[in-house]
Amino acid sequence: ENKEGMLMSGATGNILITSLQENCIVIPQSATVKLQDKYLVYKVVDGIAVSEQITVSPESDGKQYIVLSGLASGERIVSDGAGLVRAGMQINIEE
Repeated sequence: ENKEGMLMSGATGNILITSLQENCIVIPQSATVKLQDKYLVYKVVDGIAVSEQITVSPESDGKQYIVLSGLASGERIVSDGAGLVRAGMQINIEE
């Protein structure tokens, strides 16, 4: 039924279908660098930036990504300004 008359014949629109993900890793989009069709993050290993390719869910809220592979829980990453970081840079960790 179209009681409120919101749908018109021939009209188009966007539908946002939400889903629930449990026990997943969520990171801010600012923590990623996109190169062509690949997503990279910079892990912090012994105070040094190490680039790591990750796979993210195609679903996004525009602010965060759900990481499907490439990161494990507890690993430290550069969470903001990843585009300014290069592999091998010294990273100061703020606790």
